[in-house]
Amino acid sequence: MSCRDEKGQVLPLMLLFLLVLLGILSLVIDGGMAYAQRRYMQNAADAATLAGAVLLSKGVSSDAQIADAAAYYAQANRATSVTIDYINAQGTIVGHAGTGSIPGSATGLRVIASSQYRPSFAAILGVGSMTVSASAKASVRSQAGNATILALSETACPGFDATGSGTVTANGGNIHVNAHCSQALRQTGSGSLRAVGGQITVVGGYSKVGSGTATPPPITGAAVIPDPLAALQPPNIGSYPVRHGTPNDPDTLLITGSSSTTLDPGVYYGGIKVTGSGNVTLQPGVYIIAGGELTFTGSGHIIADGVFVYLTNDPWHPSGDGAYASLEVTGSSGSRFRPMSSGPYANLTFFQDRANTNQAEILGSGDLLGGTCYFPKARLKVAGSGNLVGTAQLIVDTIELTGSGNITFTYNADSFYGVPVAVIIE
Repeated sequence: MSCRDEKGQVLPLMLLFLLVLLGILSLVIDGGMAYAQRRYMQNAADAATLAGAVLLSKGVSSDAQIADAAAYYAQANRATSVTIDYINAQGTIVGHAGTGSIPGSATGLRVIASSQYRPSFAAILGVGSMTVSASAKASVRSQAGNATILALSETACPGFDATGSGTVTANGGNIHVNAHCSQALRQTGSGSLRAVGGQITVVGGYSKVGSGTATPPPITGAAVIPDPLAALQPPNIGSYPVRHGTPNDPDTLLITGSSSTTLDPGVYYGGIKVTGSGNVTLQPGVYIIAGGELTFTGSGHIIADGVFVYLTNDPWHPSGDGAYASLEVTGSSGSRFRPMSSGPYANLTFFQDRANTNQAEILGSGDLLGGTCYFPKARLKVAGSGNLVGTAQLIVDTIELTGSGNITFTYNADSFYGVPVAVIIE
């Protein structure tokens, strides 16, 4: 074959080479851009699902608010199309957001964020726009503090006062005192203070007078533990039925005598005072003690299963019977307070208004307490005359544990109020 016959063969080779080069450029540049776009969509899905789940965790947002928040954060992160679904605890879709209602089983969100990407070099090869998508799931979970007894005040002295001859035991959790003074944790008498499976930690100092013991030895100089329930919102007093008294005429409900009494959940303007020998049953639900007192000092039993009690004042008449409510419970074996198992106040038994500094007293024996008892600005006095026990968590401003009986509170995070938090799970 002559050289003349081979002329013109370079052109198809060059065209083939250019096509290969375009393919490589498309793979490198467009592939890289597509990967970057995929990351943008993942960021959009993560931000959107977390934003929606945060609102879901608060328990007060509407379906429309949740859907709008998720869509806003997805679009702010370059998504042009968003699919928002509710998921249950198993991650299964139980409904679409934005339809008007939040499914009762919803515990989180799934978001799919998408956008259109138009390649540069690949378009020369006939490749049109591509859809790039990413998904994320976020769930609402509860986190209970890991302390069985937590004394929040940094200025009180002592923050924790253990007196008497009985044994105080925190079973499975920690005891922590935020007070800074040299007697932040003060122990007097012959009793014992124990944290079984946990620690006793104090920001300030530990003072002991008498033959009592503390096991394990308290660790001083610890870091302050912030209030784990600082974001907890009180119930709206106007959202519950009035059971006794009125906003303008608070009146303490007096229960005496030997007859059994059943109370319904709702608002008690002026509080409740029980001094008789009859049994008193609190039906499940939310009890708002708006002023006065919640006092059970009779010889009968108190049976309160599935209740949440909020101790506040009468905001319309904050004096006399309408002044900030106080708590005094004397319960013998057979009496009990157990929290609600669902709803925004699940596993929370008592919550005293943050402006309410009245001392609270819980005295008695038996399996009296359950759930989280929250007195953020009040002193709580707990005394055991026999064996006072409960799967209970005490979060208080300051605390006094006293008496000749043994007091044992067992830690169980699943039985305590947990602050709802939104976390990405997928």
